[in-house]
Amino acid sequence: MKKYVAGIVALIIIGLIIVLTFSNSLQQIKTVTIKRDNIIQSLRVTTKSEPQSKQIITAPISGEVAFLNAVEGSVVSNNQTIITIDSFEARENFLLSKKRLIQKENTVKNLEKKVERTLSLFKKGSAKKTELNELQEQLKAEQEELEIDKTYLALQNKKFNLSTVKSLISGVITETNKNLTIGKYIGTGEFICTIGDPESIELIGKLAASDLKGLSIGQLVRIINPNKTLDGKISHISEVANNNQFEIHIKPLEAIKPGSIIDIEIYKIAKENVIKIPHQALDDNHSIWLVRNDRLKKLQPKFGTMDIWGIEITSDQLKEGDVIAIYPKDRKSTR
Repeated sequence: MKKYVAGIVALIIIGLIIVLTFSNSLQQIKTVTIKRDNIIQSLRVTTKSEPQSKQIITAPISGEVAFLNAVEGSVVSNNQTIITIDSFEARENFLLSKKRLIQKENTVKNLEKKVERTLSLFKKGSAKKTELNELQEQLKAEQEELEIDKTYLALQNKKFNLSTVKSLISGVITETNKNLTIGKYIGTGEFICTIGDPESIELIGKLAASDLKGLSIGQLVRIINPNKTLDGKISHISEVANNNQFEIHIKPLEAIKPGSIIDIEIYKIAKENVIKIPHQALDDNHSIWLVRNDRLKKLQPKFGTMDIWGIEITSDQLKEGDVIAIYPKDRKSTR
């Protein structure tokens, strides 16, 4: 009888030890309370940095390149000389026009003196009226031609001055005509270079229509620069597709070199207000351990969409407010 009682007492003690041990292990388990959250989709897009404010420089006249300061990536200031074109035609036209104007000015001066003398003689009765009228008409015609020559010379002077082309903005040369060299002929209207304002640089990429859902103007994005990760904001999304793709513009919050090929990551909402649990709540068998009344209960719910922060629960086994274990030490069900 004494042995029987002793056995009972021993079993009770062992049971208490097991309960206390299990209770203590539950206290050591990390838990999380289930909440409703959004499923976030990460979208990576390759973009090119392009200035939105730029000056495209072309040759105003034809001629030989005498000076060239157009190196891709170089910084230029406002009113800095980019190219000087030695145009034989423009120079010759200017010099001939100037020579013609000087000749016309001398002709007008001589006629003015002749009219003045003839008028004096006419008043004394030594010159005829017809002679005076002819001279006055001739002077009037020469004076009209002189004004035309002045206008023509101003035009040729303007064309001659166009041989020196200057930057209208401060910025970075983003593109050049790589065929241009000093001494080479350049035609009127031929492309020289593009100068971009670095303050206006945006990253431009393309997205399929299916990727546009959940995106909005002003939305923050991550710019994966080779040197460091930067932030940016969506500044424009095109309304019309080109080859079934929509153009998206990102405004970087820090300076970026123009002409760079850069990847960006856009985080957008794929699903809203779903039951979502962290990835750490899944064990090796993709089971979940529900903590209820100081007990662990093993569940195998249905899963939906996942993101880098968690996974959606689509079955009704779990609800908002439930507590689940994170990496429990003891995963045996205690139902």
